[in-house]
Amino acid sequence: MTEYNWNEKHIITFPQEKVALETKDLHIYYSKKESIKGIDMQFEKIRLPL
Repeated sequence: MTEYNWNEKHIITFPQEKVALETKDLHIYYSKKESIKGIDMQFEKIRLPL
């Protein structure tokens, strides 16, 4: 089984022209419980072969 160090952070940023979608301070609730607490994410544009 893989062990994770929850204190370790991996931050990858993309040049702005390569960002397809970005979230800032995202909070997600499952019922009344907050399951994701204020995260920022970027999703890189990808090109699919046709």
